[in-house]
Amino acid sequence: MKNTTDPERSAPCPRGSGLTYAHARLLLEQGHPGPVQAAASEGEWACSLALAEEAEARGDWAGAEKLIAPHLAAGRWRSVEVAAGHLETQGRVDEALALLREHPGGYGERNLRVAYAQTAARHGRADEALTALRPYLEDAWMVRTLVEVTEGHGHDVEIAELIESLLVEPATQCGFDRGTTHALALCQVLDRQGRSDEAARVLRARIDAMPGYVLIGEVEEYARLLIRQGRQAELLAFTADGTERGHAEHAIQILAAELARDGRVDEALDLTAALSGTPRASTRFSILSRAGRIDEAVAAARPALEPWDSGNLLFSVLDLLARNGRVAQALALLDELATDTQGDRDAEEKVNSYRSWMLREDGREEEAFALLLADPDVQEGTWYWASLVTHHLDLTGRSAEAIDVLLSVPQSDWGRSSLAERMIKHGRVEEGLALLRAPLPAA
Repeated sequence: MKNTTDPERSAPCPRGSGLTYAHARLLLEQGHPGPVQAAASEGEWACSLALAEEAEARGDWAGAEKLIAPHLAAGRWRSVEVAAGHLETQGRVDEALALLREHPGGYGERNLRVAYAQTAARHGRADEALTALRPYLEDAWMVRTLVEVTEGHGHDVEIAELIESLLVEPATQCGFDRGTTHALALCQVLDRQGRSDEAARVLRARIDAMPGYVLIGEVEEYARLLIRQGRQAELLAFTADGTERGHAEHAIQILAAELARDGRVDEALDLTAALSGTPRASTRFSILSRAGRIDEAVAAARPALEPWDSGNLLFSVLDLLARNGRVAQALALLDELATDTQGDRDAEEKVNSYRSWMLREDGREEEAFALLLADPDVQEGTWYWASLVTHHLDLTGRSAEAIDVLLSVPQSDWGRSSLAERMIKHGRVEEGLALLRAPLPAA
C-alpha cells in the first residue's frame, strides 16, 4: 500500500459538480439546464438520470436512451433498471425483460431480479416471475415480492409449498426476522386461497415453537386472522394463555382496536383491563381519542406520561389537544410534567421542545423561538443554533434570510448540500453551484 504523507492525507477531495439527483431536478425545474447537462456530459449518473426523465416526459425516447447508454455500457445496474422501464413504457416488454435478465449480476442483482419479476407480472407473465425468483426464496425481500406479484395468477399452491419448505424448522432453519417474513408470506398466500384455518395453525405453531420470544408479527397477524374468522372467543383464550409469554399485550391491542372500529368502544375498554402500565394507557388513549372522547382519552393516558416521552404517548396527547383547539390544556400538562424533570437536561429539553411546539400552535411564534434559544446548549455560531434560527425564519416567511445564517456556521457535507438547494430555490444559483463544487476535506 502506498504511504500517504500528511499533506496528501489532508488534501481536499475532488467533488466534480457535487450535484445530487435532487439538485439536478431542481435546476431543471427552475430553468437552469446548463449545469446539469455539463455534469451529465462528464458521466455523472444523477444528472443523466434527471435529463433522461425530462426527455421521457417530452416523449423523446431516443434522447432518453442516448443519455442512459454510456451508463449501460459501464454496467451500472441502476441504468439497466431505468432503461428497462423506458422500453416497457414504449410497449417493448420482451426487450425490457431481456435487458434485465442479461445483466451480469454482482452489485444490484437483487434489485434487477425484483424489477424483472415485477415487469413480467405486470404483463401477465407470472410464471416467468416465479422462475426468476425461485432460486432466491431464502431472501425475505424476494419472498415478499413473489407473494405480491403472483396474486391472482394461479400459482398460490406452488408458492405456498415453496415457502413452507423453508419453515420446517422455524427456530433453527430461518433467522429470527427472516423466519417471521416467511411465515407471514405463507399465511398471506394461504389466506387468499381461503385456507385461513391453515394460516392460523402455521402462525400458532411458530409462536409455540419459540418459547421465550415474543413474535410480534406472528401474534398480531394471528389475532387478525382469528378476528376475520369470527373466532374472538378463541383469541381471548389465547391472550389469557399467553400472558406470561408476553403475547397477550399485542393480541389484546389488535382485538380492542377491532372492537372499537365496530363501535363496541366500551367492550374494547373492558378488554384493556388485562393490560397494565404504558400498554394499557396507550391502548385506552387510542380507543377513546378515535371515539372523540377527548377528556377521557387524556385522563387514560395521564398516568403513563413522562417528560422523556420514550414511547411517544405524550406527543400523541399533545397532538390531539392541539388539533382540537386545546393548546392551553396542553401547556398546563407540560407545566405539570416539567416538575418531574429533576434537573435532567434531556428531559428539560424534551419538555421545552414540546412547549415551543404548542406555543407555535397558539400563534405565539416569537415566544416559541425565544424559549428554544434560551437553552444553554444553544451556542451562537453552531450548527444547532443555525438550524433553530433557520426553522424560525422559514416559519415566519423569511426563508431567504436563512441562507446567510447557514453560511455563518461550519458546513457538513449534508449541510452544504441542503444550503445549496436553498440557494438554488432563491435564485442564488451560481453561489449554490460553487458551494457544491468546493472540495471536501479528506477524511
